[in-house]
Order: sequence, then structure tokens, then C-alpha cells
Amino acid sequence: MKDLFKEAVDKLSKENLSPQEMSRIVSSSLPKIYEEVLRDGNYYVIKRNGILEKFDCQKIETSLARASDDIGQPLGSRELKIFCEDVKKEATKDRRILYSWQLRDLLMEKLYKDKYYDILKNYKKGGKGV
Repeated sequence: MKDLFKEAVDKLSKENLSPQEMSRIVSSSLPKIYEEVLRDGNYYVIKRNGILEKFDCQKIETSLARASDDIGQPLGSRELKIFCEDVKKEATKDRRILYSWQLRDLLMEKLYKDKYYDILKNYKKGGKGV
């Protein structure tokens, strides 16, 4: 493992990259590395703290339920399940691993497309993410 780390550091050091370019390369490589290593068929989310977690529809449902309940427009459990499955389908269309911010963007996009404007506004305000 130490050799892999050293090899990556050596390669990035030789490229004479700006901090922004280096960050872009490293962050875009992480999901690809995980996909190569984790061949278990599961879907994962890279959290803001860098921890990898299995994709969990229940977390999405809970977050959306809270956002809708808070404004007095509760979504039913069936509606939440369908919403989550649609987001999961879109999120995992061409990847098995994504960042939590990507998942959050997809959720907000779906809320907007489905005209849940008030829930979207409240979801954005919550800022908790998934």
C-alpha cells in the first residue's frame, strides 16, 4: 500500500500541477479506484468526511420526509420509495460510486423536475445532505 501511495505522489509531483488541478485529478480518481477494488455489485456514496458508505434509500427517504413534513406537505411512504428508486436509477446509471454532493444534486434536480418547489426550497435550507 505504501508503494502505491509513493507512486501516486511521485507521479503527481512530476506533473507540475496547480493545487486545483491536482485536487481535480485526485477527487475524480477516487470513485474509479473504489470501483476497481470493490467488485461486490453494491452501490456506494463517498461522504463529505471521505468515508465510503453503501447507498441507502432509507436515508434519502428520511431526508425528504423531514423536508416535506416541516412545511406541512408530507410525502407518503409509497411516493418516497418511488422517488428514491428514481434517484437511485439515475445516480447509478453509469457508476457504482458517487460523492454525496452528486447525490444531493440529483435529489434537488428531481424535486425541481417533479415540481416540488416548496420541498426543494426547504431541503436546500436544511443543508444536511444525504
